[in-house]
Amino acid sequence: MRLKDLSLARKMALLVAAITILNVAWGGWTLYGDHQTLFADKQREVTAIVDAAYSIAAGFEQQAQAGKLSTEQAQAAALAAIRLLRYENGDYVWINDLEHRVVMHPIKPELDGQGVSGLKDPAGTFVFREFVKVAKAKGAGYVDYLWPKPGFEKPVEKTSYVRLLKSWNWVIGSGLYLDDLQAEFQGIALRTALSLAGVTAAMLAFGWLFVRNVVGPLTDSVRTVQRLADEDLTVEEGDHDRRDEIGDLSR
Repeated sequence: MRLKDLSLARKMALLVAAITILNVAWGGWTLYGDHQTLFADKQREVTAIVDAAYSIAAGFEQQAQAGKLSTEQAQAAALAAIRLLRYENGDYVWINDLEHRVVMHPIKPELDGQGVSGLKDPAGTFVFREFVKVAKAKGAGYVDYLWPKPGFEKPVEKTSYVRLLKSWNWVIGSGLYLDDLQAEFQGIALRTALSLAGVTAAMLAFGWLFVRNVVGPLTDSVRTVQRLADEDLTVEEGDHDRRDEIGDLSR
């Protein structure tokens, strides 16, 4: 059936359906872009905090090279400063060395000085081996794995950025728990869904008003004209008080 052969009510229904579909598609595309942007922003935060910790350590390293501090003093001062770094929801910075030993972990101090070469997550990823591997190969980069989150029993998805301070063989890193990202994204998705629902409701209300105030009276007028064409002069008066085309037809 051709579009022009459809009734006005069906044409309005198609219009509302088309606009709704376009709104949903636009909402989905917007949410995808929001998720990518949010993830990129969080990665930049993690990168920035690791770079800040790297700068702290590098500053003390320079003091050691200049003879102002011994290497041990410089490293101890750097660890004390980096241990206190916090951002977002208590996220932190840790340090391990190229021999897969933890130099400093502010949340799990029991790991300090421990060899963690064999530590792997539930998915089988040897976490600290990956940190060292990326640091050696690229100098800096991201690693995805599972890690226990403070306050939670089971490990959750995490992505961490690590950077190598070569002179001290330190791998400085910090990570982003992806469930935090997901929770923030769900808030954005909820607001977007509510906006789409509001637009859809408004379109449905407009379509209902159009059918009630235009399509219905116009259909009645057409039926009246058809009865007149059949020489039925007993038709009732139409809505001749209207000031639009339907009123003109009724009069």
